[in-house]
Amino acid sequence: MIKAKLELAKGNKEGAIEAMRGAVELQPDIGEMHFRLATFLAQQGELIEADEEFQKAEKLGRVLVFDENELAGNYFIDAGDFPRAIFYYEKALAINSGDGDVKIKLAIAYYYSDQKEKAKELIKQLQQIYDLKNLSQYEAIQPMVRDLGLEN
Repeated sequence: MIKAKLELAKGNKEGAIEAMRGAVELQPDIGEMHFRLATFLAQQGELIEADEEFQKAEKLGRVLVFDENELAGNYFIDAGDFPRAIFYYEKALAINSGDGDVKIKLAIAYYYSDQKEKAKELIKQLQQIYDLKNLSQYEAIQPMVRDLGLEN
């Protein structure tokens, strides 16, 4: 882990990734190591491998908590990988079903993965609780809200 951080500090992303993979090879049965590799890979934009490592971490007993599922979802939605974003946001909401920010992100992921009815249902739920126009993300979601016929 330390070697990976040092390599990254030097600007050597490939060396840092290799150092992290080496750390996992030394302790392949420890879910935390796979989780840390997954997080590191996601930060470097290696999202497919990151997803595989997140899955390995969980199989080894490293359960992702709410914030970690949301963070994983954020990596994937930012990359336009909406199915994987949906997977992690749904897991986050299974832990904390009342989080409005994650619901908005999940609605966006549904919308852009052609699951517009699911997006619409989430937005309707949010409209019952919030005035969407007062949310900081409203400008970003306004076209989606309008397209779904939900603008007040």
